[in-house]
Amino acid sequence: MKNNQKVLILLIAFVLLYPSLLYANNSNQTLGTTALVYDPRGPNLQIIAVPEKRIANITQDIVENKASLLTVKIYSVGAERISANVIFSTTTNSNDVGKWFNILQTVSSGNYDVTVKGYSHLARLASNINLDKFIQVDFTNNGQSPLYSGDINMDSGDNKVNALDISILVNNFSTSNVRSDLNQDGVVNSIDISNLLTNFNFTGD
Repeated sequence: MKNNQKVLILLIAFVLLYPSLLYANNSNQTLGTTALVYDPRGPNLQIIAVPEKRIANITQDIVENKASLLTVKIYSVGAERISANVIFSTTTNSNDVGKWFNILQTVSSGNYDVTVKGYSHLARLASNINLDKFIQVDFTNNGQSPLYSGDINMDSGDNKVNALDISILVNNFSTSNVRSDLNQDGVVNSIDISNLLTNFNFTGD
């Protein structure tokens, strides 16, 4: 084959392959219309936990209402759930469907036990959760299992529903006490007593 023919063939091959070579050299650029971005500050944790019997505000999310508070705590896997073992803790408002979101800037990626507790409700545990980048933890079993109500003694409760809680609720009967108003309809009444008695002797995780 003559040299000029070889040159011609190489030139044609280069023209045909050039788009592929260009793509390879720019493969680190964004070529699609969507991208998943991870926050470098720490794992992104979304909690779904619906407090039992709470009447939702159907027009807008609950804001600055103690009844919407969720307390989230993170422990090492298998650690006893006492204050000395808490790695991360926060109490914040959830929305009407019980969703809460936070960036865990002080928590390294890894596996942890996570608990969530409503304002007048028992705590629930999700074990051995991998907190890496983004994770959603559903404590409701796909909406079938709300957080049990009735833990109303003390400001944060004792994670039990017992005679002490009944005594406090009776003392608040016919008032608008937020902690004793388990279904958040504005008044402490027989409905709240019934809700508490349904969970009598229950203990949280």
